[in-house]
Amino acid sequence: MQQASHLIVKDLVLIGGGHTHAIALLMFGMKSLPGLRLTLISNTCHTPYSGMLPGHVAGFYDFDQCHIDLRRLGQFAQAQLYLDGAIGLDLDNNKVICANRPPVAFDLLSIDIGSTPAQELVPGAAEYAIPAKPVAEFLSKWDQILAEFGQHPAKTLSIGIVGGGAGGVELAMTMQQRLLKVKSQNSQVKIHLFDRGAELMPDHNRWVRRRLQNILINRGIQLYLGETVCAVLPDKICCESGLVVDCNYIFWVTQASAPHWIKASGLQTDSKGFILVSDTLQSLSHPHIFAAGDIATMVNHPRPKAGVFAVRQGKPLFANLRAIALCQPLQFYQPQKLYLSLIGTGDGNAIASWGPFGWQSPLLWRWKDYIDRKFMDRFQNLPPMARVSSQQPIVTNNQKLTTNNQMHCAGCGSKVGSTTLERVLQRVQVEYPITARDDIILGLETPDDAAVVEVPVGQLMVHTVDYFRALINDPYTFGQIATNHCLSDIFAMGATPQSALAVVTVPYATEEKVEETLYQLLCGAMKVLSEAQTSLVGGHTTEGAELAFGLSCNGLVTRDRLLR
Repeated sequence: MQQASHLIVKDLVLIGGGHTHAIALLMFGMKSLPGLRLTLISNTCHTPYSGMLPGHVAGFYDFDQCHIDLRRLGQFAQAQLYLDGAIGLDLDNNKVICANRPPVAFDLLSIDIGSTPAQELVPGAAEYAIPAKPVAEFLSKWDQILAEFGQHPAKTLSIGIVGGGAGGVELAMTMQQRLLKVKSQNSQVKIHLFDRGAELMPDHNRWVRRRLQNILINRGIQLYLGETVCAVLPDKICCESGLVVDCNYIFWVTQASAPHWIKASGLQTDSKGFILVSDTLQSLSHPHIFAAGDIATMVNHPRPKAGVFAVRQGKPLFANLRAIALCQPLQFYQPQKLYLSLIGTGDGNAIASWGPFGWQSPLLWRWKDYIDRKFMDRFQNLPPMARVSSQQPIVTNNQKLTTNNQMHCAGCGSKVGSTTLERVLQRVQVEYPITARDDIILGLETPDDAAVVEVPVGQLMVHTVDYFRALINDPYTFGQIATNHCLSDIFAMGATPQSALAVVTVPYATEEKVEETLYQLLCGAMKVLSEAQTSLVGGHTTEGAELAFGLSCNGLVTRDRLLR
């Protein structure tokens, strides 16, 4: 974990590791802003690059070639990485509600979580179909199918794909090409593509639509145009016309949808639940919240949900997040109306679609491959570590705070104030109440100069202490790791943990930011202590250059059970 050489005064939280956020983090790494603490909340540590995913399905790229390592990128940008999923927002208190950790406070927030295919309107789709997004779950299932088919190449495999847009068409071609490389002479691979429209890919020009339709037909991919899927069974696709098609696996690549918690949080959205943003990428209802990529709808410039727009938003998002932190004017962004779409056919060819123009050639695939590899190279070969590029003050609570390196007050041993500690402990105990034990005479519930514990007759007391610099850029997880490590010494002696004293060093920050760091850290520690029925009875908290945490633990054991 990087040392905090500047006073932390403001929290910028990024939800999602999409294309736009990945670019913004890269730019923060190259042009950091002292005093601004970055936190990325992502449910995966590897984010896929959509431009290379069809090539990965076809077998042209391995996993690492088409995924951005968010751990490495986060370290480069000096950002905290919280591996969890956001499930809501508390906009009254500026907090992100997560699935598996305490709420995360923010001053500024940016959301780039993409979209998922809409499944809820078709019975059985959510239960039995495999959505194309989230990509991690899709790829896991695809790898499973490849492994099973590779072990039994003589069987017949039937795959249904619902959705005749560019994603569904490209998936049909690349899946078929990959499976044909695995199958034996006696096996069959059947691909069925369904779409309610009379033509495929209605957003593209006529030549591109017809060319791709001919390719699909010539390759033996069965097209069901004008067929509305009305139900999905474990091994069947049912259409309103009465058509029923048997399928071993069903993939869902329909129109994009937004998670329900976005609208439920109170953010202003469009009719489909996507966040409405202005030309500065700010939420129309909450200007301290930004959104980009598929999850956002630009009111003045609506565009299709496509990766090309998410990539282009990276630079203006970074500029505006930086500007708002410095209380500077924001930039207006206007996306292009026409964009080049390069559609891989899975066999080393590609089709270009740009407005009314279309073209097919192996040269286009090579060009696409060059563009995609060049984009990913920015994240796989990161430049030298971040440098501080601005000494401008960050604005917080309508006051400008200088964040340049300076001597911090070490009065009272640099101890964190008692009121801050009291607030933190009150918040922590809401999540994880202190374990009540009869052998704790004086602890946090009855604070004094020191804790007092009772050693039952016939038992021995085991003592141990551990203290660590932060191992990872996530205080909640670090708190759990350090506490488990400390308790393991007690268990190794055959003893049962009884009580613990905490020793904490938090990075220099404003009081509000110290409280947030301490809250996340102690929540992690208290989670583990609660599970072990161990009481936290006191501790000592100071400020320093970097986060560090340890525990002095006591345990009880009878002499005959003591392990040496």
